[in-house]
Amino acid sequence: MAKKPKNPNKPRKTGRQPGKPRAELEAPPPAVVAAALQDTVDDLADPDSAQADVANELDALPPQGKRTPQQEALALAFEGWRALKPKQQLRAARSAILLDPDCADAIRLLAQNENDPQHKHVLYADAIAAAERSLGADAIAEHAGRFWQVVETRPLMRALDDAAFDALETGDPTHAITYWTRMLELDPSDSLGVHRTLATALLVDGTAASHAALRALFGRFPQDDSAAFTFSRALLFFREQGAGAAADRAAQTAVKANPFVIDSLSGNAAQKAAPEDIDLLEKAIEYAEHARAPWSQTRGALEWLRSTIP
Repeated sequence: MAKKPKNPNKPRKTGRQPGKPRAELEAPPPAVVAAALQDTVDDLADPDSAQADVANELDALPPQGKRTPQQEALALAFEGWRALKPKQQLRAARSAILLDPDCADAIRLLAQNENDPQHKHVLYADAIAAAERSLGADAIAEHAGRFWQVVETRPLMRALDDAAFDALETGDPTHAITYWTRMLELDPSDSLGVHRTLATALLVDGTAASHAALRALFGRFPQDDSAAFTFSRALLFFREQGAGAAADRAAQTAVKANPFVIDSLSGNAAQKAAPEDIDLLEKAIEYAEHARAPWSQTRGALEWLRSTIP
């Protein structure tokens, strides 16, 4: 999923309330829509201003002038996600919401730009609810099981994913687990790979029920040899069995998958990597961002992990 902007400016209030009927909101004049789109398109001329992993559905939309209000709102939201400047992001998001109050991608863009944690939570919940209203219960039931393969269902998946990350980052693993578990129910093939972050959230939660769910998750994705998954497996083995043959083997498998993770978990920000290993280093830093807490809170885990290196 798209990486979130880092603490951009706090947005002004949109005046939108969850569930407010569309008839109560007046669509912006065409000139306002065109100006918002042009501002963000201008930003895209500079490759350094674009989000590298923005959703590619923008290109699949009908050309401007032939879109429904909902499609025009989605185009505005996508352009906002691709813009780097917070003012451009917020302008596009607000214009999109005026066109379509249930544009979940625009609402979650407001959430990404929100500095107040409580308001951010509300906006994410609003984005999920908006995506559900836009889809409708019948469509959700019809497409359950293959959600990411259907373009119209993706706003709900993105809203759930962002809400899960927000919950995990703010110390609420229970809600993170709920959101990611629902994503797996909607898309069992896990096109977005959320089982890896779900594994981290289950370790953060640390209850017996979460450990049982984690064992089931490992059984469900036995071929996943990613660092995120293998290190989570090693930590679970250590928690449940302590140091020993099984846990040691799991740790060695994890270190082989990504040798940079150990230093990343220890907070070493000065790691160096050869050009061909840059991707491994980035993945290690990304994993440690959320997994450092359960590793550091498990007594002796990091020391044991280092001791397993041949």
